[in-house]
Amino acid sequence: MAGSGRTPLIAGNWKMNKGHGDAAELAKQLRSNLQNISGVEVVVCPPFPWLLPVGNEIEGSNIALGAQNVHWEA
Repeated sequence: MAGSGRTPLIAGNWKMNKGHGDAAELAKQLRSNLQNISGVEVVVCPPFPWLLPVGNEIEGSNIALGAQNVHWEA
């Protein structure tokens, strides 16, 4: 990707492997640990039930909020 002019994107999701409190705590830790990162875009994509608490934890940070939208059933 060197010289492509594109900013690398790092995105992560954790499916349903975290409960409400764990998801919020992970987001809080990511916010703290990534506050000085530069040169990349960071996105977290928690499961639907945790969008609000995770979004609240990363609000105002350099971490974007995404959503998961993949399932084999309609």
